[in-house]
Amino acid sequence: MLFRSGVLGAVVATLVTQFIVSLLQFRKSHLIFDLGTSTKEAVKVLLYIVVAIGSFVVFHDIGLKWFYNVVVLIAFNLTFAFFTGLLNFKFFLNILKFRS
Repeated sequence: MLFRSGVLGAVVATLVTQFIVSLLQFRKSHLIFDLGTSTKEAVKVLLYIVVAIGSFVVFHDIGLKWFYNVVVLIAFNLTFAFFTGLLNFKFFLNILKFRS
């Protein structure tokens, strides 16, 4: 697959393998530790993963230079993470407060 698809095939292979590894690590950590995550949180994470991959598929070639493509993707995905509640501003403010 990698020789026929080139770089895009390597990207897809990496995404698939890292996704599988992250699911296995998530499962293993829940077996070892009682993390207390809810189904709602799991759905948010899965929704974010689908939207993030979808945004990379849609925006990977929007006609901008590669640097601007990356900036647009980061901005979109961070905005979506804040919108879904996976990230919040108070958390980052607390980190900055305790760090200084």
